[in-house]
Amino acid sequence: MNGIVFGKYLPLNSPIHKVDPRAKIIALFILIASIFVPKSWWCYLFLGIIIFSVVLISKIKISMILKALKPTTFMLLFLLIINCLTIKTGEIWFYIFSYPIYKTAILNTLFIVVRILLMIMITTTLTATTKPLDLTLGIESLLSPLKIIHFPYHEIAMMISIALRFIPTIIEETMRILNNLVKSGKVRYIGISNCYAWQIAKANALAEKEGFARFISVQGHYNLIFREEEREMTPYCREENIAL
Repeated sequence: MNGIVFGKYLPLNSPIHKVDPRAKIIALFILIASIFVPKSWWCYLFLGIIIFSVVLISKIKISMILKALKPTTFMLLFLLIINCLTIKTGEIWFYIFSYPIYKTAILNTLFIVVRILLMIMITTTLTATTKPLDLTLGIESLLSPLKIIHFPYHEIAMMISIALRFIPTIIEETMRILNNLVKSGKVRYIGISNCYAWQIAKANALAEKEGFARFISVQGHYNLIFREEEREMTPYCREENIAL
């Protein structure tokens, strides 16, 4: 978990940290939409300079961006192989054991790599410079006009916030967000699904320490083949009076 960088908040003192979360969220969607518009390398260069400048102003280390990109390496290599095997149009650049590799296949893969790199830089900048609670409140504020049509913007805001942070969401901030939902009356109780016993134990211990709402139920992965829940989760839930 400590090696995961995508989604972590960095408590730094940069101008980007002080920008209103709503402005950063709007800028995020504008920049992501802009990534898929250009068809020339000059446009990507221009976008790259803008995004790279924002990263530098945010005081985020480039090594952090590269670590965030690392999990996509296998997917990109797989995509390159598929493109080389299926795309057979345009100029032949070179041969691998008499098999022709076309220029179009390489360029299409490079376009995708650049797009993914820019998107990771944007989303990493957003989550690294915005506290989880501020991010959730910002999304909720932007979606609040939809309450006219009874759209569940509170729940959607929370889900988007957690999804943007993927796995490494700070547990204290997550519990704080859920506790705010309980205190505001939007939900009565909170539960968790598909986790390890130590994770819910850690979360509930933090909840007791900070006075947050505790997880009162667990929806586990359990069937005739996978019965691992019987080892630790079931005894823990029985001891702590947690529904399973």
